[in-house]
Amino acid sequence: MNIRMSCMGSLLVSIILSIILTVLINLIFL
Repeated sequence: MNIRMSCMGSLLVSIILSIILTVLINLIFL
């Protein structure tokens, strides 16, 4: 595994998790 690939993968996962969290918070407060 390349270090750069794993770095990009973890960054992508963190972005996806933050988007899911914001969507869930919007659904709760609506």
